[in-house]
Amino acid sequence: MPTDSATREEFPDKAAARSVSRDASSITLKGLSKRFGNDVVALDNVDLTIEAGEFFTLLGPSGCGKTTLLRILAGLDSADSGSVEIGGRNVTDVAPHKRSVNTVFQSYALFPHLNVRDNIAFGLKMRGIGKAESNTRVEQMAASLKIDNLLARQIHQLSGGQRQRIALARALVNEPDVLLLDEPLSALDAGLRSDLQVELKRLQQRLGMTFVFVTHDQEEAMVMSDRIALLNGGSIEQVGAPPEVYERPRSRFVARFIGHDNLFPVSSRNGYTINTELGMLTTESSAGGTASLALIRPEIIELSAPGSAGADPTLALNRLPGRVRERFYRGATVEYHLDCGGQHIVAEATNSGERLFRIGDQVQVEIYPEDVILINE
Repeated sequence: MPTDSATREEFPDKAAARSVSRDASSITLKGLSKRFGNDVVALDNVDLTIEAGEFFTLLGPSGCGKTTLLRILAGLDSADSGSVEIGGRNVTDVAPHKRSVNTVFQSYALFPHLNVRDNIAFGLKMRGIGKAESNTRVEQMAASLKIDNLLARQIHQLSGGQRQRIALARALVNEPDVLLLDEPLSALDAGLRSDLQVELKRLQQRLGMTFVFVTHDQEEAMVMSDRIALLNGGSIEQVGAPPEVYERPRSRFVARFIGHDNLFPVSSRNGYTINTELGMLTTESSAGGTASLALIRPEIIELSAPGSAGADPTLALNRLPGRVRERFYRGATVEYHLDCGGQHIVAEATNSGERLFRIGDQVQVEIYPEDVILINE
């Protein structure tokens, strides 16, 4: 939430500022199920609570149910069973225009025959807001999003990033309790998309509004979200803050979807020693039960030349011999695909300007026990 001075800078009218940044609403979903025909299960008995003021992301592959869930929240689709509560009010059977919810679509859905000002003001006009108040609110929101110099422009004169801001302004000017965003950045180029991810997160923090964001891009979800729900086949696999989901995935699906390739079956375990396809490894993981998979994140693997001092030799390390099969230069990082005893493992090293290992080089692979994560399936 902004300080008083920040509020005055963004919104000259303090009353308007308080109105826009008022307390957002929580969302509670209970037993939501949705089928399309007899064979397609879009949602399967989904329970989910989203806290007021959260930036919450629905993450998953195409067909996992995330957009269906968002459309049910918006009232654009109805569930076969279950309930939707927003701010403690049951809105399961409430029409879309009677919910305090606005949606920003992937296509932006701007009106090409209206200029920017009239696009932003469209919802206010439909609600019967007077012209003077409408103009004030449109200008304040446009200034907040740094598009006040575009108000007289036609839509076809705008870039992709400008259109995205117009769509956001049109949704936010109505002061909804909840803003739903259906992959609104997916059509943008990589550089602009990265910039707008940061802008959108800052905007949500400033307004204190509940944002529910849909994406299939795990990096985008990590950057922007307070919490993430990862969906698979209409069910929620895991809910948590980005570090929790990334560093402690609870299933093979979650680990693979967020980019972890280094998963190795565990054939046996004796205390903190596990037997894997890579060989015997030491772990500090306290996972209960019989762990079935060992996860080793690429960026925690340390590589050195065989026989070099490497890390402190007094530290307990898992050390494995390896050979570089492939190398992918990514600028800030270098990705190595290694052969370790006939097993494929990926390591990601920071590009520090030192000599890069070449294809065919022998390397020493070092992994700290606390970085060997056990997954129970």
